[in-house]
Formats: sequence, structure tokens, C-alpha cells
Amino acid sequence: MGHHSPGGIDTLYSSGNSGWRAVVFHGSGSSPNSVAWLSRIISMRGFSVDAPDSSGDVIDVAKRYAEKGFDLYAGHSRGGSIALIASALAGRGAVITVGTPADRLLQARWLSLHPPGSVQRMLYQDMENRLGNPWEDPVPYDKTSLIRYIRYVRGPVLIIHGDSDPIVRSYHADILEDFLRLVGAHVEKILVRGMGHAPRREHVEIIRRAIHDFLERYGL
Repeated sequence: MGHHSPGGIDTLYSSGNSGWRAVVFHGSGSSPNSVAWLSRIISMRGFSVDAPDSSGDVIDVAKRYAEKGFDLYAGHSRGGSIALIASALAGRGAVITVGTPADRLLQARWLSLHPPGSVQRMLYQDMENRLGNPWEDPVPYDKTSLIRYIRYVRGPVLIIHGDSDPIVRSYHADILEDFLRLVGAHVEKILVRGMGHAPRREHVEIIRRAIHDFLERYGL
């Protein structure tokens, strides 16, 4: 795991976490219950946590919660995309992403290559129904990809990804890290050995420690 030193942005966050507000977004076709483990980890730090139904258009959801000015935006899979975009639009707020695709077009095209009946193909079908065929018209995917918003991220970012994720391959974490570093964001990345797209019980404690250490470093 690598990270930039917090350096000059320490002043953005006071020590302690009394009164801090966080929002946690779930993934595609899921519900707030699916990220209860993430909400619980963050609430253990003393945050007031909002875990809304984040179904609907990614950008619309991100805009709605950017306006509320949370101190921490977090999410799993598609929810991580919403978290990063919301933080970018707000111009503030730390970010935690878990199993998040760096680029929507890349993700859609990869999912489309899987056989009918597979989980990957079903996820692709849902994307195609909403955004069209990514091979024939990539524009709707490009317009809603978080890559477009990374340059506006101001808060520190923690990227968590399973090295055995069959839905969003771990190279997405590398792409996210590289792009965030290029724009000067403070970023940390942790690959969890043996973890798939969502953590099992034995992975949650690893993630809890990583999140605790990350928030501690930034005074949250």
C-alpha cells in the first residue's frame, strides 16, 4: 500500500470526529443493506452515517449528495463511483471506494465478453438496457465515467480492492490510483488478498483496520 503524506491538507480536517457526517452508497442492483458492513465500520469512528437508496443515474445521485456537503463519501462498486464524483462536485470530503470500476466503458465492454447466464453478463445487460451498446455507441458510458471527474477530487482517497474480484478486475484500482496521483490527489490503495467483489467476514477486519488508519492519518 502506498500513499502520499497528508502534508498541507491536514488543515482541512480538525482532529477528532465529533459531528463528522458520512454517506455510504451501495452498488448496482443492490440496497443499503448490502453496505451495512461499510456503514458500521465508518460509524465506529463516530461518524453520523447516511446510507441512502442510491439507485438511479450515477451523476444525478452524486449531484444530490454533493450539495449536502458530507465530510466523507464512501461506496462499494458503482457506489464508489458515486462517492468519488460527489466528492469531486462538492470540492471537498474524503473518499473510500471498495471494488470500484475506474472507467465505465472499460468495465462494460469487459462484462459484455462473458457468456449468457453469468453474473458478469447479467450486469452488462442491465448497463446496456440503460445506456445502450458500449461497442456501438461509447458516448453515454464516457459521459458518466468517474475518470471525467477525477481532476476535481480534493479530499484524500482510500482505494480498497480484492485481488480476486471477478466483477471489477483489480487493474481498475491501479488505474484509479495512477490517475489520482497524476492530478495531485492524496491517495492510498490496499489490495485485499483472496477477496472477491465483496468482502467475506475474514476480509472485513482487514478493511476496518485500513479505514481506521486512513481516517486517523487525516484527522477524521
